[in-house]
Amino acid sequence: MATNISQHPDKHPMRWLDSDQGASSVLLAAHRLIQLESSVKKSLPSTLTRQISVTGFEQGVLEITTYNSAQTAKLRQLKKTICDRMMRDGWNVKDVKLRISAAAAPGTKAPELPRQLRPLQSEDLGHFEVLASTLKPGQLADAVEALLKRHKP
Repeated sequence: MATNISQHPDKHPMRWLDSDQGASSVLLAAHRLIQLESSVKKSLPSTLTRQISVTGFEQGVLEITTYNSAQTAKLRQLKKTICDRMMRDGWNVKDVKLRISAAAAPGTKAPELPRQLRPLQSEDLGHFEVLASTLKPGQLADAVEALLKRHKP
């Protein structure tokens, strides 16, 4: 029987994160990055805020990850604006470092390429027949025979 976390508040993951020294520092870092990202997004046009992530902040250098080069180029032009806004919000940001991620942006799905199917031609079937005649009985031989049955006219 599953237990409900609300029935056992001492077992809640957030309580564990708060109680463990190492996990507590991870939680603080995550909260800090969320606050930084919120402040950065306030300084940008809404079209640029959808697919950026603040991925670091060390020694006054804010690291922002983008997901395409056009967006990076636009952000490069706005580095001073971002720094000024961050300073007004109480963050000592001296520079902005931009990175382009090869991964798809969070919350987006990479477009699926359409499958390009081509029906097997008689020449193709001939090659499979030759292959089938050379195979020892087994799973591969069965699979090739099934393929031939499916595709023969």
